[in-house]
Amino acid sequence: MTDLTDKQLRYAKWYLRHKNRIRNAFILALVLLDVALITIIIFQTFLYFNLKEEHLKNMQGLAENRIDFLALHEHFSPQPIVTDSLTVIRPDSTKSQYDFVITVFNPNPDWRVDIEYYFSSGESETSSKLGFINPGEKKYLFVLGEQMNSEISDVQFLISSISWRRVRQPQKDFLSILNQLTIEDISLKYLQAENESLILPQISFKAKNNSVYDFWEARFVIALESNLSLVGLNVLSTDSWRANEEKNLSFVWPLIPKFTHIKIKPEIDVLNPEVFISPL
Repeated sequence: MTDLTDKQLRYAKWYLRHKNRIRNAFILALVLLDVALITIIIFQTFLYFNLKEEHLKNMQGLAENRIDFLALHEHFSPQPIVTDSLTVIRPDSTKSQYDFVITVFNPNPDWRVDIEYYFSSGESETSSKLGFINPGEKKYLFVLGEQMNSEISDVQFLISSISWRRVRQPQKDFLSILNQLTIEDISLKYLQAENESLILPQISFKAKNNSVYDFWEARFVIALESNLSLVGLNVLSTDSWRANEEKNLSFVWPLIPKFTHIKIKPEIDVLNPEVFISPL
């Protein structure tokens, strides 16, 4: 038999004396734990049924106020180009050649559009041309000197393909170059060759490149207006246009129509790196 120490004997006597109390305390703790769990379950059930209706209302509200992704997409997509004033010009009444011109406007401040287009007249169609419209730009799109073998009627401007490209701030800085290309001293005079009775109208002007960029080529759109209506349009292209260079340009227009105002606009695709002589 193992001998017990006095301390162990005292613990044993204490346990025997309080055994029933310890058991009762343990049972009481279990009962209290059960009561607490039952109380929590009842409380959660009460909350669920009381908040169920409000929860259903909230879910219904979320369903009713769901995001309309289609409308959101349409909101951030570019708006279509605006067309106006389609004009057909017959420079020479003895020939069946026509100039087709339309005014277009890009209402989007952050989108540039590249477009392939043509004109139709009855069952006839012109050749297709490529063009671009910068953000917020208003300009002419045209097909010049087109031979048409049928009577001109029901003329329409038609788009073969169109693509949009977002223009971000670094690219927008290049658009400011266009404001640095100026046209001055527009004049009209008539040339007469020696020993010839033919008199040729000539439009002259100065084109100044005030930017720091050199261009491989420059194109100038010359528009003639009479009482705010377009009566003639032509294009003059020139070779390299250097930074700070001023060009004295002239354009002979044999069959020039009657007009009251001349507008000349440089047209350079400054968002295309290939137009610059020096690498950007």
